[in-house]
Amino acid sequence: MSVPQFDLVVNEIMVMTYTTRAVRDWWVEEVRPPLEASRLLRIVVGGFPAPISELGPWSQQDAEFARDHMVEKGVPKSALKLRPWTTEPKPAFTRTCGGGSRA
Repeated sequence: MSVPQFDLVVNEIMVMTYTTRAVRDWWVEEVRPPLEASRLLRIVVGGFPAPISELGPWSQQDAEFARDHMVEKGVPKSALKLRPWTTEPKPAFTRTCGGGSRA
């Protein structure tokens, strides 16, 4: 039986908006580059001012450790979501935009 894998979904909009400059710099300069280089980060929803990203796949224990470490560094826990990993990225934080059909 295979070990379940997990994503840590990061709402980078919240990281960039609700944290200190030191936390934002830590995220942008120290955390994101090695994750991007190792392909442990994928963008789920791109956009300005920041995307929503998935980190992983990891074991549940490693994903929980990463989440807890980020919270200790100052990232709001509400900006992080742990969930089972899938091969297809899916937004964990949803937003609605106006629209629809006009008849």
